[in-house]
Amino acid sequence: MIRFNVFDSSTLQQGNRRSAPTVSFDVHGKILFNKAAASVIRQSRKEKGKGNDGIKVTFFQDQDHPADWYLSADYPEGYAAKVLKSGACSIIHRSLARKILDSLSASGSAKIPQSETPEVINGKIMLVLETKRAKI
Repeated sequence: MIRFNVFDSSTLQQGNRRSAPTVSFDVHGKILFNKAAASVIRQSRKEKGKGNDGIKVTFFQDQDHPADWYLSADYPEGYAAKVLKSGACSIIHRSLARKILDSLSASGSAKIPQSETPEVINGKIMLVLETKRAKI
């Protein structure tokens, strides 16, 4: 007699497919925030009461741990991100992308998970780039 595991709508529900927030970098300077990452960045701005008009992003590198990176939408001097039709955002900045890739010892590109919950670090609202989980 064969014992079966049964997989159908009553035993295995189809979950909601939701992308994790990620930021992708390539050597040509393209920095792409997927739709989920862009949404989290917008939310971090709303928490400070800055509304939903465009996104400006500033990156921060930990001087003591150079592979650790953070970002914030809390600085007016940040890089303006172009909002794409998909809801994702992008920035083109070759030297910044290469600096981040170099800190990770990545030669071509990297896809880095971004935290879903903002943290207050040094008095500023920051999102963590989870570089230890980067796909290089």
